[in-house]
Amino acid sequence: MRLARQTRKPASVRKEQILVAAGELFSRKGFAGTTTREVAAAAGLNEALLFRHFGNKEEIYWAVLEQRCRLGEGRKRMERRLEEGQPDFELFSGIAEDILERHREMPDLMRLFLYSALESHSLSDRMFRTYSVQFYETLASHIEKRKTEGRFRADLDPMLAARGFIGMVFYHHMVQNIFGGKQYQAFDAKQVAETLAEIWLRGMVNGEEKKPSDAALETSKEMTPVEA
Repeated sequence: MRLARQTRKPASVRKEQILVAAGELFSRKGFAGTTTREVAAAAGLNEALLFRHFGNKEEIYWAVLEQRCRLGEGRKRMERRLEEGQPDFELFSGIAEDILERHREMPDLMRLFLYSALESHSLSDRMFRTYSVQFYETLASHIEKRKTEGRFRADLDPMLAARGFIGMVFYHHMVQNIFGGKQYQAFDAKQVAETLAEIWLRGMVNGEEKKPSDAALETSKEMTPVEA
């Protein structure tokens, strides 16, 4: 009686197993605290097979970030909003809500970011050069455009303004999900996004007395078909 041959798992399946196991370990123990032997064991294979797919631990970590965190998608969504010509309040509250929802869907995302920054300078530098720079530059370019149009204050640095806005959103997430704030108070992502956008825009608009959200609604009604 012939024995059925055990089929090998495709390389893509093996890599998926490795990334799932590595993501769980890295988010819990960090880059320095996780060994490739642990990753291999958690993925159900030996270290030799692990290194057929990835050259070293840093490559595994980077692959986890790209796969689990879907890097670059946030910038693409922001660019679509900019192309649509959304009013300021809708634009910035939408960007904030996108970030908060992505972190809600991937609760370990911020931990992975922080571990990479604190424990592997080459990883954090690669992350910033590959993804963060483009995101901030795109947002800062739009802020500069709004300054030129007279909507935003002329005395503000666009890059600092962009970092300030994203920093508000990130810090809220960290307080809630890393420092334990959610144990004491829960917040709706949309409410948080709109509140932070409101606060930020109040410091940005040029001589605007109305609430930024109200002004945005009026602006959207006044926009020409070309601007929309």
